[in-house]
Amino acid sequence: MNGYWGLFVDQTNKKIFISYSHSDREFAERLAKSLHEAGEDVWWDRWEIQAGDSLIKKIFEEGLSKATAFVVVISPESVKSKWVRQELDVATIKRIEGVTKIIPVVIGNTEVPIALRALLRIDVHNNLDEVVQKIVNSVHEISGKPKQPTRESIASTLTENVAGLSKAASTVGFFIVRSGDADSGQVQAFSATDLSMALKMDPETINDAVDELEESGMVRTLKELGTAPYQFVQLEATYVLYREFSGYLDYNPEEDIRITAATIASAGEIKNEELAKKTGLSPGRLNRAVAYLADYNLVDRIQTLGTFPYTFYHLSATRRTRQFVS
Repeated sequence: MNGYWGLFVDQTNKKIFISYSHSDREFAERLAKSLHEAGEDVWWDRWEIQAGDSLIKKIFEEGLSKATAFVVVISPESVKSKWVRQELDVATIKRIEGVTKIIPVVIGNTEVPIALRALLRIDVHNNLDEVVQKIVNSVHEISGKPKQPTRESIASTLTENVAGLSKAASTVGFFIVRSGDADSGQVQAFSATDLSMALKMDPETINDAVDELEESGMVRTLKELGTAPYQFVQLEATYVLYREFSGYLDYNPEEDIRITAATIASAGEIKNEELAKKTGLSPGRLNRAVAYLADYNLVDRIQTLGTFPYTFYHLSATRRTRQFVS
């Protein structure tokens, strides 16, 4: 199995398959033991798979095939694992069929794969008891969340249409900027069904509103076949949306852009972490400011892999940078 294993929990006919990298075995074992201590009947490969057993049969036929929930531990190691990817592919098909719920559990500074961004994830912050409780609540459909806002309550907050958008597009844009985490470097995605349910909008209204936002450059959508009645799977906000809806934020994106540009111009050349330290901006706000400057050719940007939570590595000032801040 190339060093990657799985476990699942079984209680009242609820089976949870957990996919993780062998490098994260210590966390997975603590999770299994904590779930067991919480009263869950835990099946873990290290306890159950015997020498000579077929791993493919145990994992895919006895584990995934009977799973009603799939917990995938997202870490720098697991996102590179072909084995975890294979397990996730099977679980995704079962999710589309309405059989399996997928629950991402994120450990460390890791960028969540795009296929999972539309799903509510559990971030581990050294509080395993909270993680276990959230998993149990999700599996057994125990919710402590407040009632989701209705379309009317959100729309009533808007006194007028924003940036020349229609009322529907303004409402969707407002919901996204107010529901997302503006400071996080993790790009948050919203699924079509989640938007429709939260805003009490029919599919046609959602489609038209999102098409209007995308036409204005405020969102990017992921489109796939077989998503009817919706014309997209999920969307992500761009810096344009935050600028246009700045009146509903507790900070000014234009000021972030000016501070970022001035810092780059002063330094001449600067890397992501140093820029964040000098500007005092969070990863999310800094990423959007840099995206604006790069799109308008106001800085030279170098992007590489492994820079999360930043979307850039190195920036250089140009004549246009200096003219912009002068």
